[in-house]
Amino acid sequence: MKKIVALVLALVAVCGIFAGCKNDNTDKGAIIPINLTSEMFNVDPGRVFYDAEAMKLSSLLFEGLTRMTEDGKVEKALAKDWYTRINEEKNEYFLYIELNKTFWSDGRQVIAEHVVYAWKRLLDPATNNPAASLLYDVKNARKVKSGEMTVDDIGLAAPEDLLVEIQFEGPFDVDAFLKKAASPALVPMREDVISRFPDTWATKIETVVTNGPFAITKLGGAEAPEEGGEAVSEETAEEEEADELFTIERSTYFYLTGVSGENIKKYVTPYRFEMNYSLTADQQYDMFMNGDLHYLGYMSKENYEANAKKIKTMDIPSAYTYYFNTTKAPLDDVNVRKALATAISRDEIAAIAGRGVTAADGYVPHVVREISSNKEFRKVGGSLINTAGDVSGAKALVNGKSGKITITYRNDKAGVEAEIAKYVQGVWNDLGFTVDIKGLENAEYEKALYNGDFDVLAIDCCALTDDATSILAPFAKYYSGSVVSVKDGAEFFTPHVTGIQSDEYDAVIDKAFAAATDAEKDAAFHEAEQLLIDLCPATALYFDADYYLADKNLTGIKSTFFGARYFSKTDLKGYVPETEIVSEEE
Repeated sequence: MKKIVALVLALVAVCGIFAGCKNDNTDKGAIIPINLTSEMFNVDPGRVFYDAEAMKLSSLLFEGLTRMTEDGKVEKALAKDWYTRINEEKNEYFLYIELNKTFWSDGRQVIAEHVVYAWKRLLDPATNNPAASLLYDVKNARKVKSGEMTVDDIGLAAPEDLLVEIQFEGPFDVDAFLKKAASPALVPMREDVISRFPDTWATKIETVVTNGPFAITKLGGAEAPEEGGEAVSEETAEEEEADELFTIERSTYFYLTGVSGENIKKYVTPYRFEMNYSLTADQQYDMFMNGDLHYLGYMSKENYEANAKKIKTMDIPSAYTYYFNTTKAPLDDVNVRKALATAISRDEIAAIAGRGVTAADGYVPHVVREISSNKEFRKVGGSLINTAGDVSGAKALVNGKSGKITITYRNDKAGVEAEIAKYVQGVWNDLGFTVDIKGLENAEYEKALYNGDFDVLAIDCCALTDDATSILAPFAKYYSGSVVSVKDGAEFFTPHVTGIQSDEYDAVIDKAFAAATDAEKDAAFHEAEQLLIDLCPATALYFDADYYLADKNLTGIKSTFFGARYFSKTDLKGYVPETEIVSEEE
């Protein structure tokens, strides 16, 4: 009897210890290992126009005024409400957008001035970004971008902390502008951070700040500090593979204040997502099949095909494209450019890429819509490119011309871009050209793009809205978004990075922006697309698709129109909180 009593007392004591542990450790939520994208160590929203993989992260890290759902509907996000003030007699057209109260990942409040700064930065002559033309309806925006006025002349202001004031050149469509505001290129930004670290702020854990549902806690091996602590540098990372670890955690400041006792799961359910870039796509696929990984957003063509019936695939407004440097011989000859574009089989290239992509039969990708009809732009415009290729027609265009050409692409672990470049190299060699191929890492690739240091450059040409504006307008000189020289005597424009200059094309884009009706605007954009294919400063090879494979326990996954994930209400079924786990040994 004494032994039984002693055993009961011992068990009570042990249970008391466990109960104390449970009360002292508040569970934060599920830690979910995933493979969201290919390698990603720069999260600047300014990069999304040329990187479809970066687009997948945009809605997780940054919150714009509005967001666009997968089916193209606009939802309120940072914007709480809006109203207009119009005085036609004085030619005054204002839109006011009230903001919800939320905070950056470092605890500072998101204010209207952050939106104003981000948009003025796009329109600054010193900024290189084709998204600039999305704001050309704003008063004086175009003149500021050309260098004729200063950024202080733009019709943007923050009269209150949570109120954005936008003045337009003339009558405007509120719904159309709010749809543009959903662009991942128009999210708010922090001047106090970017002004100090203009080139590196989005690559270093010590400086990157986000205002979306998730904050970055590990980036390239460096770890975010605890509040008041110092960040762990790459040099002090204990494990070598940590150099390629990318981790995002639920932001305790996303519509919250970070104060103890708040319901931290009110807006964002999962605690942490972990991505390990030290592992190959095949290794991560094996982990997924073994149940050690819950989401695959990047995999080999073979593994994609093996799971084709299970994978969720959606067309996205992005086209894998080759830019031609029209200022360099032999690419300064339009017939040479057209010959190079004509000779290649886009059907063959799409087969090389696999994973749901489709051969490009025009320049504007699928999913992009007409403004007036909401019909798919590509279906209305029809096929403008022979996807099978035409070698004999290409040889006729070449007419004996030759020269050296280098194809520059971005290195990817799967090697798809290199494989495509090798195929194109063979075709162009057969046309009589001497073709080299060159793969670059991200930093070198960005320099080549922004400096125009290439012959042919492979790029993800991503739409920044749901219409054709951001795809077609940048090839016109006043809409390129390129850096503009404002020196005395300089002409107030810098052409598209391909160097293309065409008065005829410029006039068509001007016509689109000045159109009195949406139908006229759409007609001008269709005209521009045909003319762009004739001028051939660039040629689309395939239209991108976004895909993912998620295990049955991961629920609540949503996507945006741009192919970005929205994991805010994602849940891991069967997840057992840490406070409820008692080891077998204990």
